[in-house]
Amino acid sequence: MRHYYLIAILILFSCNSNQQKIRPKVVEISNDKCYVYPSIIDSLHMQDLYDSACWYVYTWHCDERYLSKRDTTESISFGELPLKFNNFAFRGDTLEMNFDFIDQHEHRPILPSMTRNNIQFLSGVGFDMKTRKKIYMLSPNGFTTIVKGASSRYENPLQPEVLSYIKNNWNKLDSCFKKLVEQKGVKIKSYFLNWREQLSFKFVQLARVFLQGTRAFLYAPGL
Repeated sequence: MRHYYLIAILILFSCNSNQQKIRPKVVEISNDKCYVYPSIIDSLHMQDLYDSACWYVYTWHCDERYLSKRDTTESISFGELPLKFNNFAFRGDTLEMNFDFIDQHEHRPILPSMTRNNIQFLSGVGFDMKTRKKIYMLSPNGFTTIVKGASSRYENPLQPEVLSYIKNNWNKLDSCFKKLVEQKGVKIKSYFLNWREQLSFKFVQLARVFLQGTRAFLYAPGL
């Protein structure tokens, strides 16, 4: 009888060992939503174009205000709002990617009809797939826009007013917009550090002037 028990235990141990060997490997997934792409983007290896499209859309609209009809007191910049992938399409050698800004209260894409100023979006980007370069901005209605000139956000997204907006609103920006700014090498932290250093330096200078004035007053003849 003991032999049967031993055989049964050996069989169970063997089965458990086999189960452990074929246990599937757990794949760690990043908790950072900014690096989680739609599956179709991953499968076509278009993550770089996806990030570029988000960057172009954000820098085009970031400092404009979302004036919601739902709440006439609400005014928030588009740089503070999430940007969500809508769709993409191939047109010959051109890839078009379209995105939507999301209303955080209604949790749905913002349409021009939802705004008090009927804002018209350029929330899509067209890329030449041979060069992987931007060739136009795209509206939800299918209209394309190309703006030439070094002072245009189309050719140079980091215009002075965009940089100023980013630096002055850093703590309020959407987290994924922040990631894109950091990817572009914009030194926001050093900017604030320099600002603090300058403020500290001015404070020290004022303190020295105050002390010098106090000493002059205390040791003035006749006092």
